[in-house]
Amino acid sequence: SFSHRVLVSLRHPYTSVVVDLVDSDAYRKKNRLEELLGALLQSRDEERKWVRVATMFDTKLTAEEIDSFRRKISLHREIRLCIEALWADLGGISNGAILEDSYKVFHFRLYSYILRIDNVSVVTSTSAAIAEDFTYDKRGTVGVEFGSFAVSILELADNWTKTREVEDYINFLKSIHDNCIVKNRSYSLKEDTIPSYKAPVFFSGGLVCRVQEGDNVVYSKKKI
Repeated sequence: SFSHRVLVSLRHPYTSVVVDLVDSDAYRKKNRLEELLGALLQSRDEERKWVRVATMFDTKLTAEEIDSFRRKISLHREIRLCIEALWADLGGISNGAILEDSYKVFHFRLYSYILRIDNVSVVTSTSAAIAEDFTYDKRGTVGVEFGSFAVSILELADNWTKTREVEDYINFLKSIHDNCIVKNRSYSLKEDTIPSYKAPVFFSGGLVCRVQEGDNVVYSKKKI
């Protein structure tokens, strides 16, 4: 679903539609930067139209063909590992969550890489959308916890992969890791490292579930 995202969000189809329209039109492509920035800055004019589309799409989310596809994607081992690598290199393990500064720097780089425009232009036209995405993804906590981050990254991949093939998702996730992450990892990513989260999420080797044991909460990894 994209009804919870603003139009300029990288997780909203408005942005990907704008990119496709500009890149498919030879005249617009000559002034690509101006065309893209203009569409981003004028997105408020399109909101009413997209609200109707989002509402219609929300009614289809529980359809079996959509649900079965999302299960296949979210439980695929290599996709989980790609998301874990992003999580780790954005400070998820060291901080227990992805903090605001890391989230925003990563997203400025995402816009620049995916839209193929320079960083200065990105900062002026996307700051508000990135702030709104961070507010949604952190779900009332200090930073973005692993479960919410995983869902958010899958929303991103949904919007920018051209097919529904697992291989395309893997290639996309690897490409944003290679192009949008500053590689300064000083630790090894271990399979038994379990992050803090508030709902069952996938993780390498299985599904991690939050279990109440008397007065204590423990996190148990169940093999898939």
